[in-house]
Amino acid sequence: MSQQFAWTILQPGRLPLRPDGSVRQAIGPRCTTTLVWPADRAPGADNTLVVDPCFTEEGYAQATQALEQRGMTFEDIGYIFVTHLHTDHMLHWPDGARPVAFRPFRPVTRPAVFAAIEAQPCPGHHPSQQALHFEDAAGRRVWIAGDAVLNEEWLREWAYFWPNGYGPHQIVEHWRSIAHVIAAADIIVPGHDDALPVTRELVSHLLETFPKADYASHCPDVAAALRARLARFEQQDPPSSAGPQHGPCFQTSLF
Repeated sequence: MSQQFAWTILQPGRLPLRPDGSVRQAIGPRCTTTLVWPADRAPGADNTLVVDPCFTEEGYAQATQALEQRGMTFEDIGYIFVTHLHTDHMLHWPDGARPVAFRPFRPVTRPAVFAAIEAQPCPGHHPSQQALHFEDAAGRRVWIAGDAVLNEEWLREWAYFWPNGYGPHQIVEHWRSIAHVIAAADIIVPGHDDALPVTRELVSHLLETFPKADYASHCPDVAAALRARLARFEQQDPPSSAGPQHGPCFQTSLF
């Protein structure tokens, strides 16, 4: 059996801007911060990896509480990985926090304890964008996608983050990165949202609505990847008369 990992979200991500340009005034922007460690070991400084630790004041308080409930502090986290070089995902401590120096996680020279964590380039949103993926204790493929998948709403709308002024090439790259993640993942940790299960209903929706995406005609391979993913669902679990299901998504470790 391959190495498996436990994981939990320390800071739930949020994105006030919606694809239609409206803004949720009640929430502030922040990225999703995830903690990963081997499922068969207690987490500690030699075997923990934090992804995208760009903490807001509120998010830092949530993460501190979550760590305390496990008997941990930020000093007990060993390694850091940043999914891409946008400032809202890079290491940031709010005022009053005591900074901690994490060791960088480099996929090419990763320590043996993380040997089964893979990195996948997912360009489009940013040239440096990478996703980390691994198997969790339930046997699911978990993809920490960064902004390759912003959140469920932007995903379902086939919307790219238009304020960044992307051109056709970047948009097509983004669609292909989404297709790659959807094709391989059971659970997606988006850049700005709670964990998202990849269900038959989600894949069916994405396949049905992809033709309306900008430059969809430039990347027919995206639709082909979605069709292949949907076929795997139907081979494993033929559709029932009960209609589409939105199965729950539980983190491997809940604080």
